[in-house]
Amino acid sequence: MKKENFIRKRREKMKSEEVLGNINEVLSTMSETKSDRAEVAGEG
Repeated sequence: MKKENFIRKRREKMKSEEVLGNINEVLSTMSETKSDRAEVAGEG
């Protein structure tokens, strides 16, 4: 029983880390495009 719980928690943790990785990737690409626009807007 304990082993099943451990495996389930481990899977959930791995899945959440994968999701966080995907979110970070999206945010980094978004921030890159935003910073380009911000520089243009900031100069004006």
